Amino acid sequence: MAPFNMRCLTCNGYIYKAKKFNSRMETAEGVDYLGLRHYRFYIRCPGCCAEIIWRTDLESNDYVIESGAKRNFEALKTAEELEAKRAAQEEEELANNPMKLLEKRTNQSKYEMETAEAIDDLKEINKRQATMETDNFLLRKLWQEQEAEKAAQEKADEDFIKEVMEAKNKGIPLSEIAEKFDPDDGIQGPTARDGGHNEATSSSETVSKKKLSAQWIPGPSSTNPRDLIRNAIRKRPLPASTTPKAVEESKKVRNSPEPSGGNPLGIAYSSDGSSSE
Repeated sequence: MAPFNMRCLTCNGYIYKAKKFNSRMETAEGVDYLGLRHYRFYIRCPGCCAEIIWRTDLESNDYVIESGAKRNFEALKTAEELEAKRAAQEEEELANNPMKLLEKRTNQSKYEMETAEAIDDLKEINKRQATMETDNFLLRKLWQEQEAEKAAQEKADEDFIKEVMEAKNKGIPLSEIAEKFDPDDGIQGPTARDGGHNEATSSSETVSKKKLSAQWIPGPSSTNPRDLIRNAIRKRPLPASTTPKAVEESKKVRNSPEPSGGNPLGIAYSSDGSSSE
């Protein structure tokens, strides 16, 4: 293979590096470097069949063209040679001039100090970022907990409304549904879906809860559908009897004008706070 790019001097054709040839090799006589042998190669130009010769150069770890072609200019090789010459000249100057050597050591010490300061700054920045990441993690966790509580509350509201609607469709008295939920926060009690009964509750406490649920205290109206349904269940007792007289009284109450002040379900209240239909 061609060891470098070259141009044939006979036909001016270009031969590129790594192009394969059937070459003839021989030992170069009269050329020696540290007792190592050099080798010479002979090829033919693919354009004009002129002979091109090059040999190895162990001193520069490269090849040298001898005849038949000219090596193309290589900027990288030239730059490497110039850099090697400059480094050798600088070492020679430092060896002969103590002041240059002292200046070089001073510059090296200054560079080392600047590097150490830059590393300390990077460590400080990393510590600060780690603290900020911890704060962000805590805030994100708090936000996730709040979102989970909100979703749980919305699901509980949907379940409550669904259960009330199913009870209404099945004809189950709404008072039974109201007893399953706490009147303050709407959390389902021990007598909810599992059907259990709290035996520790006394009859007096049950009666007092029913009396409190039948009372109505004026206050700010709520727009939450769950609160409206729960208030309607507490405030609106079932009719005591189905006699014609009771039915007629119920119709009169329904036909009466709707009272204002947060009573959207048409419930009439007397002056003492008791409800009637």
